[in-house]
Amino acid sequence: LMRPVTFQVSGLCGELSGVNLETWASVSPVVVVRNWLNFATLDHTTTSWAVIADSGARLASGQLTLPVIPAGSSRELTWAAHLPDLQKLATATVAAAAVASDCTGGTELASSGQSQATAGIAPLRGWYLELRTTMVDSTSWCNAGHEMASTQIPLPVPAGGFAMTLAVPRLIPSALPPLRVLDAGDQLLQVQC
Repeated sequence: LMRPVTFQVSGLCGELSGVNLETWASVSPVVVVRNWLNFATLDHTTTSWAVIADSGARLASGQLTLPVIPAGSSRELTWAAHLPDLQKLATATVAAAAVASDCTGGTELASSGQSQATAGIAPLRGWYLELRTTMVDSTSWCNAGHEMASTQIPLPVPAGGFAMTLAVPRLIPSALPPLRVLDAGDQLLQVQC
């Protein structure tokens, strides 16, 4: 079964595959959107995007507004005009993870407007751009929201990786009290200090 739309990001495939996050903006990345339909534009679909960490956390998301793309043709969309600044997103995500790892930072993070999805979950080794195209309206063969295409594209990482300096809480006691484990019945164990 062929997908009616495909996406490719220049600078991540082929000749520029060695790009890291620091040189990302200099390649002027574009998203190439290809309409594989024979007789229709993609006006009956909607496309959402998300930047997802390898941990599964959704770091940012939104709607990708596609121009009219005639049947059998493609269009290039500049990254900067349609998708988030990856350098800023990487910095903010790693900073949020560092704050959340500190025992005192969790409440400050929630009150600062940071989304709960990114709280404490930064990419470990990589992150991905996920693009999903769905039907806007119901048709005789599918309901509105039916997924027509989905793509995950690896994104460039910082040259040194996603280095995080995590604060180690100083609340760990030098000696732990003895533990008692009791059988509470019904296949439950009770642990007491």
